[in-house]
Amino acid sequence: MTKEPKTIDDLQCDATRLHGVLQGLNLLLDEVTGATPLQNAIHALSAQGEDMADVLANEIDQLSAGMKK
Repeated sequence: MTKEPKTIDDLQCDATRLHGVLQGLNLLLDEVTGATPLQNAIHALSAQGEDMADVLANEIDQLSAGMKK
């Protein structure tokens, strides 16, 4: 069984969902009291991933807009 290649819109949706998942993780981590150094590291990595997913979603959006011209 072969999968159809993803479209630009599919990739945009995936990047947006990834951003949302990481944002949710950050919100959960914000609820932790008395965070350990490990939890702080996880929070920092998750925040960096959220930023990267946001950049990716924006770049895919710009690519998509350029293809529609």
